[in-house]
Amino acid sequence: MDAGKIVKRRGLVHEAHAIIQRLYAVKSLAEQRAEEDESFTFDDCKALRLEKAKMVLDKFKQRLGLA
Repeated sequence: MDAGKIVKRRGLVHEAHAIIQRLYAVKSLAEQRAEEDESFTFDDCKALRLEKAKMVLDKFKQRLGLA
């Protein structure tokens, strides 16, 4: 089955796909900040990604009943 068709369905697969998209958005945000601000260090980038990704993953864990 085509992955594009699967993610259009509602349910856990759709939610997982949305989570992955949010995680990539967090990565992009950190990369953009690093490009725009020379004082934005690797550690700043890592901290931003951990903070934002944790929020996304905590919501997903809660949805799965793991939190």
